[in-house]
Amino acid sequence: MRTKHPFIFLASIMTLSGLSDVALPDASAENRAAESAAQERFRVQYHSQWSDTPPANATIAIEYSAAEGLGREVGIIRRDPTDIIKMGDTYFLWYTRSAGGPLRVGVPNATDTLRAYPWDLGDIWLATSKDGIQWQEQGPAVVRGEPGTYDARSVFTPNILVSKGKYYLFYQTAPNLDDPDPGDFKWTKIGMSWADSPYGPWHRAPAPVLSHGDYEKGEWDALVAHDPSVIERDGRYFLYYKSRYHRGPDQRFAEGDLKDWVAKGGIPIGWGVAVANNPKGPYVKSELNPVIIGGHECIVWPHQTGVCALVTQGPEKNTIQYAADAINFAPIGTVKEAPIAAGLFRTDFSDTDDSSELDWGISHVVTGTDWHHLRRFEFTEPLNR
Repeated sequence: MRTKHPFIFLASIMTLSGLSDVALPDASAENRAAESAAQERFRVQYHSQWSDTPPANATIAIEYSAAEGLGREVGIIRRDPTDIIKMGDTYFLWYTRSAGGPLRVGVPNATDTLRAYPWDLGDIWLATSKDGIQWQEQGPAVVRGEPGTYDARSVFTPNILVSKGKYYLFYQTAPNLDDPDPGDFKWTKIGMSWADSPYGPWHRAPAPVLSHGDYEKGEWDALVAHDPSVIERDGRYFLYYKSRYHRGPDQRFAEGDLKDWVAKGGIPIGWGVAVANNPKGPYVKSELNPVIIGGHECIVWPHQTGVCALVTQGPEKNTIQYAADAINFAPIGTVKEAPIAAGLFRTDFSDTDDSSELDWGISHVVTGTDWHHLRRFEFTEPLNR
């Protein structure tokens, strides 16, 4: 029998997971040194960025089913869904979509019509549903910009924020493939469009709302700013994003100062956070970044007075984490077969949202060279009850 709302009480998750004695992070970031709680754990406990081992004794199980209308279709890529919102009797979902050509051809062979990667040459589409199972595509919401603009090549990996009666789509942007070594879309930035209705029209920000760090200065988030997700807490807006520094030849932890190791490529993937007083910015990066080590897509939601996160890669793979201050995260539970690039159904985006109705969502499926598509998932009865 499935539990409808497995995240209502963090304490129950912690008890089930055997983590009831875990101390949640200090709510005051000012009381910490120049590293986040995640960095401190990584420096003290772990010796590798990556872990391919599923968590033992996972406390939360997930069941997958079809998202009808958004499933596998030859020649169509659908991936990276947003959180799902409901207005009246209608559910709304945005996602990356592109059509035609092979799945990917790589950077050397990419053209104006052939995508280098599955997320290349993407636009952001809207789909709606009356039941969260049967979906109807409504067409593009945000499309690529004009040639020469910061989002001319692709707009992709979106997420949605609803605040004070307005709708904000945050997403990755890519300008072109002119860099001599673009790799996995280096130099990507985060853009934003806003609207008065989930149907649009969408008004595009003239410049990125968040950029990657400075490579020459050795900043941890140089090269890319990926996977934005924004949470409202106490009248402020916390923009979580994934980034990485260039990868050094040795991915294992080296003795010595963590910052020196980071500068040499020691944290190839992590999450940062930037904070603003307005959804449109300006966003100021936390001095404690990165706030999560590993993680890949930023899957976050408000809970109680803080923020929860689902971490799907890294030394704390498939963990649910909580930060009372939205910055210093600690594991509180584990998930079996965590959804990839998950968008969660959010009943409320108010500043006091505690996600008491969090029980299902949409994620994407990536299997080898097959066409990427979307599917539904539901949180089920916690294991080991």
